[in-house]
Amino acid sequence: ELSPPEEAALFSLADLGPVDLATKTVQVEIFIAPYPETAACRRMMPLVWSRVQAFYALLGVNLVAQEGGPEPGPLAPARRLRVEVLTHKQWLARSFKAFDVAPPFRLRFLQVCRDKCAFAHLPLSVIHVSFKSFQEADSSPGTRGDAQANRDWLANLLIHEVGHLLGL
Repeated sequence: ELSPPEEAALFSLADLGPVDLATKTVQVEIFIAPYPETAACRRMMPLVWSRVQAFYALLGVNLVAQEGGPEPGPLAPARRLRVEVLTHKQWLARSFKAFDVAPPFRLRFLQVCRDKCAFAHLPLSVIHVSFKSFQEADSSPGTRGDAQANRDWLANLLIHEVGHLLGL
């Protein structure tokens, strides 16, 4: 057992070096799958992304968006990230691959995915979003379901997932 002063010493900040508070710039490649299922996301993303940028600007992180192509550009943790808004089928396939879920375990993994619509894959520096699952979650009972609510919900989801890739 530790005494209170010994326990407090475990949480001391005295050993930390200087903290770099300079603004960090992070490039984020945004890819929206070119299908009718994701058309609503393509229309709302500029408004949503400005909210995500504003949130991170308060933390000293400058997020610079770039339109993504079908294949990702070079990615680097906390420097160059990618957000992929996908059809539900694509989202499942990429999630299976990212988490290395073998076919015998995919049904079990689907149970985990039931209430999810996005995953941040840290080793890949990629966020996969199922726009279909997002729409279903957003239109569930008790939600407003209007355009502003949709944008707010998606902005908060992206703020949360980007935070994972930034180590928050």
